[in-house]
Amino acid sequence: IIDDRLIRDLTHCLERPGVLAEAEAYDLATIVWTYGSLEYLDTGLMGTLTERLRQPDVLAALNAWSISNVVWGIARLGIGDRALMSSLAARGLQQLHEFTAQGVANILWGFAQMGVDEPRFVQGLLRHVMVGGVLDAFSPQGVTNTLWALAVFDSVEDEVLAALVARAQMFGPLGPAELNQLHQVLLHIRLNADRLPLTRQTVQSLGRPLAVQAERSFTSSPTRPSALQRGVSDILRGMGIEVQEEVFLEEAG
Repeated sequence: IIDDRLIRDLTHCLERPGVLAEAEAYDLATIVWTYGSLEYLDTGLMGTLTERLRQPDVLAALNAWSISNVVWGIARLGIGDRALMSSLAARGLQQLHEFTAQGVANILWGFAQMGVDEPRFVQGLLRHVMVGGVLDAFSPQGVTNTLWALAVFDSVEDEVLAALVARAQMFGPLGPAELNQLHQVLLHIRLNADRLPLTRQTVQSLGRPLAVQAERSFTSSPTRPSALQRGVSDILRGMGIEVQEEVFLEEAG
């Protein structure tokens, strides 16, 4: 539950002259992550934050943890800042070995949400997953977030996808969010079966019941619009335009 008055007061304090200018890179990343967690978008504050994060001295001070939190927070808020994402990717390439499984999942999910294309960084993260001992540290949500992101990227990295699918099988019953993502991943694998022989073989070991369960979860779950989508919808409604936020096509799942 968000205390609107408290968050407004916090925003007002952060917007005071000099406050963000004196903040360390770690603190800036934490602020972005916090607002992303709350899905509380203040365009003025976020504009100041992203401008500060683009400054060379701040970028150079960002560690892997901070990079993943900034990407995740900005994606949650629906902010489109390709220049910042490109700068964060360049910084991330310098410290690939420092990313945790959660950090990898946060970045790939965030990039997929925003439609960010940073292939060198993404490939570097995937290599890190396979050889850096990261794979076994993925949580259920982390592995399905990563699989979903690769499906969005239309990835055909067969070895990586197969390893992530195998990791997903190691967990107990998956929750609705994970099942919904898994359904979309299975669709991607089905559409690219010829290019994903190893992944296809791994998926077959999942068994049909799990695939059916994932499909049922996906088709029965209400969608949750992003902060950006809600903001656009509110503006259109304010203009007197009727907005239909989702259309369900049964044949597409």
